[in-house]
Amino acid sequence: MARVTDIVSASSPRPVFLCDFSPPPRPCPNWTDQASALNPDILSVPYLAPHPTRPDPITAAHLLRDRTRAEVVFTLSTRDAAKSKALDKLARARALALENVVVLQGDADRGVPDAPLNQRFKPTELIRELKGANWNFCIGAVADLAKGIETEADLCLKKIESGADFLLIQPTFDLEATQNFLSRTSLPVPLFFGVQVLAKGSISFTPVPDHLRSRIQDQNAGVEIAVESIRRFLRFGINCFYLIPPILPGGPRDYAVARRVMDSFTPV
Repeated sequence: MARVTDIVSASSPRPVFLCDFSPPPRPCPNWTDQASALNPDILSVPYLAPHPTRPDPITAAHLLRDRTRAEVVFTLSTRDAAKSKALDKLARARALALENVVVLQGDADRGVPDAPLNQRFKPTELIRELKGANWNFCIGAVADLAKGIETEADLCLKKIESGADFLLIQPTFDLEATQNFLSRTSLPVPLFFGVQVLAKGSISFTPVPDHLRSRIQDQNAGVEIAVESIRRFLRFGINCFYLIPPILPGGPRDYAVARRVMDSFTPV
């Protein structure tokens, strides 16, 4: 299994795609087949609220790697467990030979109780713990430009100083915010800029401008919009992308659309 940073180094200058893949909530023996058809550089199992029949991110990442031979990243929310339990989870991940993890705080409203605030890690604390104890993970952290450019730039630097090896930038359709972020900071790790692929009726994690909402009534427009966004990023010198396939009402995802986006940048 390869580390995210090694994949980025080996892929330059072509685009690198880290693509979200969510295990289905209902048991399905062939659920990894969709991941095999995606064929990104890296599959990322996102942060998901615990579910009685869905594999947790560590188990899902392990199954994806074994069944698809893909490079994988799993996500760990510091809200989900007290410190000792979080470290137990990471020990299990290392025992399964998983190397890449994204550490984040997670959302408050998940339908399950948080670990007590005074007993859990902050993301920067856990990143520092993993680096200091030499767990040998390649560690990712998350930034959200919607929370403020200066605030997030400072927080990104703290996460890198704590030991983060790469960053995932949450999707935004605000090109000016991206330009401001890039102009205000120079971060010495790979930055995967989020690109959310839209589809008619899909759920979005970030506000969608009205002119894009009107376009996605066309079934092909979601791919076109994502490709346009990636081309703009490439002009800024960005070549690492955090691709989020459409999330449809009820939770299913359109991975075929995400594959079409990535195929647009595959050399012939």
